[in-house]
Amino acid sequence: MRATWLTAFAACWAFGGLNPGAAAAEGWHPARIDALVREIPALLQEYDVPGVAIALTSGPRVQWSAGFGWTGRPGVAVTPRTVFQVASLGKPVFAHLVDSVAAERDWELGDPVHLWSPGVANPRGRGALAAEELLSHTSGLWYDAARDQVVLETAMRGKWRYSGAGYALLQRALEAAEGRSLEELSESILFAPLGLRTMSYVAPEGEEHAVGHDRQGNALAALDSDTANAASSLYASAQDYAQFLVVASGLDGGDARAWMRLTQVQATVEQTLGMYWGIGWAVERDPDGHHTAFHWGSNPGFKSFALLDPERRLGLVILTNGDHGLELAQRVVGILDPKPHPLFEFYMLHPDD
Repeated sequence: MRATWLTAFAACWAFGGLNPGAAAAEGWHPARIDALVREIPALLQEYDVPGVAIALTSGPRVQWSAGFGWTGRPGVAVTPRTVFQVASLGKPVFAHLVDSVAAERDWELGDPVHLWSPGVANPRGRGALAAEELLSHTSGLWYDAARDQVVLETAMRGKWRYSGAGYALLQRALEAAEGRSLEELSESILFAPLGLRTMSYVAPEGEEHAVGHDRQGNALAALDSDTANAASSLYASAQDYAQFLVVASGLDGGDARAWMRLTQVQATVEQTLGMYWGIGWAVERDPDGHHTAFHWGSNPGFKSFALLDPERRLGLVILTNGDHGLELAQRVVGILDPKPHPLFEFYMLHPDD
């Protein structure tokens, strides 16, 4: 693979059909984008990541997007429209979906979810948990691997501990309350209205999406999900996820109140890194009080990262099909953004799978 890398890169760039110097004068700096284009072939080779799609947003638009490398399917180059597993990048999407339904139904995110759907109440009291707790990882609900069961640890309520179990509970409550599946709700409320054609919580049909690769660059057997999981099964292209960022933040001229509500700090994660958690979103806060929302995704063979800085009106999406993808993402962000991001020191952005 290494011997043909430069040839592959050239083919992929041509396939993407994008001019690396086409960025606007405002927003992300064109010179930094040009530097990224020069350096990305070596970075892909260094980290044994076959392909990456990157999209940059500035204010109300996707300013620039490109694909580099290969999808893992014979002769198919990565483009901004290539579909990847984006894993936990589905958590912020789900939070916005829940917020939209709650607003329509006149529910409060602080209400116990059994008020939305009595069927989720049970003797362990999980139905008394609020949506905002479940979405901010502060419910005390978590999966105990030693006992192979989900438990509610009341002493942890109000404290942050990353847990997909809370998302699973809220997904069941939402589906029961609305009488529709997560995929149906997402398609009708978010994906179709916003034109996000590549977004889905279930695996796309056919063989058009990227193939995952391990840390040595070897292709992994497909682990596609045919069951929607709010916490981990989202599929998307970089172009569509970037468009989601623009709309969700209100930078397209829409209502920004939902964004402000969902990115309001709910819990401290690691104060030394300026890292906190909102509702669905992680939040980085610098010493001047400047807030940046972000999240990452990590499924076997796929690593992804998204960030949006509403004050600078800048966003980015990085999707990869290699297990070293988050290390690659850190380097990409460092090339594009002069602002330091201590968030990359957080242990969860260095998974060992």
